[in-house]
Amino acid sequence: MAGSTHVGYNGYAGRYSFTPGPVFKECPVSSSYDQVLQAALELPETDRAQLVEDLIGTLKPEDALPLDDAWLAEIDRRSREFDAGLVQPVAWSQVKERARRRCRAHG
Repeated sequence: MAGSTHVGYNGYAGRYSFTPGPVFKECPVSSSYDQVLQAALELPETDRAQLVEDLIGTLKPEDALPLDDAWLAEIDRRSREFDAGLVQPVAWSQVKERARRRCRAHG
């Protein structure tokens, strides 16, 4: 696995970053993965964002990693706010469009 590139997520400002180092230590990365990653990194940012969205869409819920206590607490907090009418839901299509506009604006 040495020398392999792994995809990581930098949650700050919702930007994806591609950083060296293992994200999932138990998942060895093949050379074809490295080739696909390098090809994807050459795509324009909007195409990379669409690729990420398409790949995430292929995952099944049962493939997800278990949530830790901090995530469960955040989900609970947000659910309580929603149930109490403290927040307005936003359609996924609007969220994606806002994110794309921000990406274009920050180029």
